[in-house]
Amino acid sequence: MHRLIKFRLVVAIVGAVALAPSSAHAYIDPGTGSMVLQAIIAGVVGGLVVIKMYWQRIKAVFSRRDPSKLSEKGPSAPEE
Repeated sequence: MHRLIKFRLVVAIVGAVALAPSSAHAYIDPGTGSMVLQAIIAGVVGGLVVIKMYWQRIKAVFSRRDPSKLSEKGPSAPEE
């Protein structure tokens, strides 16, 4: 119980510090914009790769097929 109280206290302090307004007199150079764009593109491409890897299972969720019967080769493989 004591750990839970400490954990809640730490979360409250971190949350208060994160939400506290502070002025940041900082300069964002053009390289930062390209880095953000690269991160967005990487996230989209990564998401597409994950969807491609699990496409058969995703299709099975929306159809009436049993995903446990899917083989590595997909639905075109002969069933046993």
